Amino acid sequence: GQPPSRPRATTLNRLRLLPVLALAAVSVAQPASAASDRAEVQNTVLISKAAGGGLPNGPSTNAVISNDRRWARVIAFESDATNLVAGDTNGVKDVFVVRRAGTFHNDGTQWFPGSTTRVSRPRSGGQANGPSWGAAVNGSFRKRPSCVAFLSAATNLVGGDTNGKVDAFVAKLNGSRIKRLPLPGGRQPNTDA
Repeated sequence: GQPPSRPRATTLNRLRLLPVLALAAVSVAQPASAASDRAEVQNTVLISKAAGGGLPNGPSTNAVISNDRRWARVIAFESDATNLVAGDTNGVKDVFVVRRAGTFHNDGTQWFPGSTTRVSRPRSGGQANGPSWGAAVNGSFRKRPSCVAFLSAATNLVGGDTNGKVDAFVAKLNGSRIKRLPLPGGRQPNTDA
C-alpha cells in the first residue's frame, strides 16, 4: 500500500526545495560582468541519476537538503526507481542520499552530484521489506550533516521490530548504523509514527 500522508513541514524538513524528479535548481553567484555586481544564475542538476548515469526508471520525490547552509553537502530523497544503486530489487520505495562532489565552498558554488547511497537498508545487510519515505537531514552552519531520519513500514531494518507499524529511523551517513526511535523505556510504538 501507499505510505500514510505526512504532516506538512517539520523542523528538519523545512527545506523541501526539490521537485518531483529530484532536480536541483541551485543558485550560484557568478559575475555578470567585470564592471557590475554579481548576478544570480540558476542551474538545474539531476540528483536522482541511475547508477550507470542517465534517468531513473521511477519517480523520485520529496528531496531535502542538509541544513549546513550553502555548503549543502547532502541531498536526501525517496524514490521508487530501482536503478539508482546496484541490487535494488525489493520493489518498494526507498530513501537515498546523494553527497555533493567536487570542490565547493559556502559561497554558492555550483552543486555537482557525487555518490548515491540507499540508507533505508537493514542493519545486517539486504533490503527493506517495506516502503520508506519522509527523509530529513541534519547539519548546521558549523556542523556537517551526519545522519538522515526517515519513516518506514519495513520490519527488518533493525532487530525486534514486531509492532507492524510505521516507525521512525535514523541512519548514520557514514553507514555505521541504523536505529529505530523507540518510545521511552525502549517500548515499541503501538501507532504509526
